[in-house]
Amino acid sequence: MVSALLLPVMGGHPVHLIDIWDPERVLSLMGDRGLKVGGGAPYFVTSLLEHPGFTPRHLELMPYIGLGGATVPVTFTRRLTDLGIVAYRSYGSTEHPSITSSYPTDPVDKRISTDGRALAGVEIALADDGEILSRGPDLFIGYTDDLLTDNAFDSEGWYRTGDIGTIDDDGYLTITDRKSDIIIRGGENISAQEVEEALLGMPGVVEAVAVAAPDPRLGEHTAAVVRLRGGVAVPTLDDVQTYFATTGLAKQKWPEEIHGVQEFPRTPSGKIQKVLVRRFVADNAAVSPQ
Repeated sequence: MVSALLLPVMGGHPVHLIDIWDPERVLSLMGDRGLKVGGGAPYFVTSLLEHPGFTPRHLELMPYIGLGGATVPVTFTRRLTDLGIVAYRSYGSTEHPSITSSYPTDPVDKRISTDGRALAGVEIALADDGEILSRGPDLFIGYTDDLLTDNAFDSEGWYRTGDIGTIDDDGYLTITDRKSDIIIRGGENISAQEVEEALLGMPGVVEAVAVAAPDPRLGEHTAAVVRLRGGVAVPTLDDVQTYFATTGLAKQKWPEEIHGVQEFPRTPSGKIQKVLVRRFVADNAAVSPQ
């Protein structure tokens, strides 16, 4: 919100509000009025970069991109860096909007591969299972359902974010997964985010989601759902597994089915609705993924 509304004003740049995200209209406004794009969820940026109307002039209007509100793959932030865009990441939630952030002035490896350090007045910690705990001035006080509130906080007032992460020696946080997104294959935990990062390295893949699919023998296995660049065919499962053999990921983490979609279901903030992706995979489980 600060990047979208306050920073442009401070820099003397115009702000244009639209009700529905339309990449073609946004590109037109950028060209006609010199509007700059400051960031948001990765989808808002990829939808511009992949649009046929995107030009070098538009790239000039994207000097900085602040990313958050959804999973931010390192593959994506590296792509932005290669384009000459200064990308940086932040982390928060509806319940606790401002938890961590990196800054454009941070070292490149920190701002593109971590979610930053705790913001002023905020505390972060990790539970024994790696779940991120937070406390801070803009943390909500609870839900309307007291039972949900009791489950969300521990006895010391730490908020259980539901996210899994690590904190390095310099205090930078890195989100590694959502607890609800972990795939449990034959009793082994598989990070969906780790699989998604690998999928994004495949030629033509613009966005990728890894979810748990029902498995009669193992309980769950990894299903991959990808959105591809225009004109690129959905890879076969053999293609995917041949590629994964080059990534160094253990074989049990490899996708065991693959689906292609024209678009992912999203929240208004651009976040992919994984619960609907899981439903899609379950509904199409009997259909050949090829």
